[in-house]
Amino acid sequence: TKDFVNVINSLELSGSTLVVSKATDDNLALASRNIQKVDVQNSDVLNTYQLLRYDHLVFTREAFESVNNRVAQN
Repeated sequence: TKDFVNVINSLELSGSTLVVSKATDDNLALASRNIQKVDVQNSDVLNTYQLLRYDHLVFTREAFESVNNRVAQN
């Protein structure tokens, strides 16, 4: 959790933040679950409401490519 908070602080993110990862990552979920205004989501189930709900979005490279491919197919 301490390392996760350091990453969020180093990105200077204030407000609500959604972290999107490619696959379910238990360590990431555990590290972020007690941090207010931060949620973690799997890129395969990401939806428009979630994208609009948060002030900031943070994607892993793999998650961004997955979402980009999913949008390109439609």
